[in-house]
Amino acid sequence: KVSLPPQERGIYLEIATALQSLEMNGKRAMKSKKTTKGDRAERLAEVLEGSQSAEEALLKKTCTFDLSSESVTALKACERIIETREEQKLQCEEDLKNNCISALRQRLRILDHHPQWKGMKQTEKGEVQDRLALFVDDVAKNQSIAGGADEEIHVAIKKILDSAQEEVKKVPKKYDSYYAEVNGDNTSDEDDDDKGKKRKRSTETPKNVSKETLYAMKFALREHMHGIRTLGKELCGRTRSLRYFKSVRDFQLSHTDIKCPSCSNGKTLRREELGVLSSCGHVGCLKCLVDQADKERCIHKTCQAPVKFTNVVKATELGADGDHDEGGKHGAKLSQIVSNIKRVVDNGDRVLVFVQFQDLKQKVAEVLEENGLKTLQVKGTVLTQIKALDVMQKEVPGPKDPRILLLTMDDESSAGVNLTTCNHAFFVHPLLANTKQQYHAYETQAIGRVRRFGQNKTVHIWRYFAVDTIDTEIFKERTGQDVN
Repeated sequence: KVSLPPQERGIYLEIATALQSLEMNGKRAMKSKKTTKGDRAERLAEVLEGSQSAEEALLKKTCTFDLSSESVTALKACERIIETREEQKLQCEEDLKNNCISALRQRLRILDHHPQWKGMKQTEKGEVQDRLALFVDDVAKNQSIAGGADEEIHVAIKKILDSAQEEVKKVPKKYDSYYAEVNGDNTSDEDDDDKGKKRKRSTETPKNVSKETLYAMKFALREHMHGIRTLGKELCGRTRSLRYFKSVRDFQLSHTDIKCPSCSNGKTLRREELGVLSSCGHVGCLKCLVDQADKERCIHKTCQAPVKFTNVVKATELGADGDHDEGGKHGAKLSQIVSNIKRVVDNGDRVLVFVQFQDLKQKVAEVLEENGLKTLQVKGTVLTQIKALDVMQKEVPGPKDPRILLLTMDDESSAGVNLTTCNHAFFVHPLLANTKQQYHAYETQAIGRVRRFGQNKTVHIWRYFAVDTIDTEIFKERTGQDVN
């Protein structure tokens, strides 16, 4: 059994709770990430990209927090996650401000030609709504985010809009490529004239514009407002995902001077009493978190994030930095497996390593080779496969011969092959099988390659589980054994 260090557990739990909130539906998660931006959505998409199901994605995540070849420690990964999300949030705020400035200037241009259009709500007789006025009203009422947000996000959007309005007061007219064509600005001019001098672009819409042009200007602003509201919603998501991961790290660093916003007693809570919502990052006592999750509400009165029971993460589940060693740049589980294999090989024994998924199998091979453990894989042409197996079937291996054979758990290409020269079988993770019978059949076949007639050594079977993860859930479901 392997206990994931706090940093790895934080990364794993964010992905796990996100998938659980989507009822472990990988297709729904992939669809969701197409409409959601930010680091959290990208990480969820990345882990699902090469997986056939949410369960497969999580099994890989328990083995290593990063399948790429550019691994860093989990602590560094956590620091990068926070740093990336802070940068993305700042960029989103900047984008929202610039778009608001652009929209406010366009509205001024329209009002130059049609002052009565200000605040237009009617759409009769082909008129276009003043969607910017509606947005400004919604911001004032804390209603600018579809689906709702919370006080921190509403305050941030108000500040951004105020800042944009101040900027437009200072410079009410400025060339804007977004609206240049529809406004009839002279966009054909070059930046430099024939003498190399900078030519000033037009910032004036022609004084007499046709009804068609004025309609197009209004319609362009209306369409722009869709994008501005989308940026507001994106900022909401980025604020929530950053808040969640910061809360996770605060728990792990034992920064727990926290009071529950829902309880009336206002006492400082002990670590074992605390939890965080993965949906929005708000923190409170577990009792209140669970009670409110049953009502699909956040404990924070102003927060309108959708909440499920699966979004509640206990502070004690996250561990504390001082309680564990770091798991290395490939993760605690894979590091422990490699360390044990090295000890076995150094003692003169040979090893079979079973992995179910090709990308994870490649990662395991890279880590073994990186640690000076020469490894064989059964792949390529039939002749290449036979040669690989011949090396492992030598009774006395040569000094440069590999002592590790890496196999796919449910691959039948080497089924029935006598590998009694090996006496250790390592299962990197539990098998993801459709039924108990299938699970039992594949595992029996795998073990049967070393535990059979002709074996002269004691056979050792090694199964690795990350505690309190999908590893132990699948193993219990398929075997009835609880390893937690």
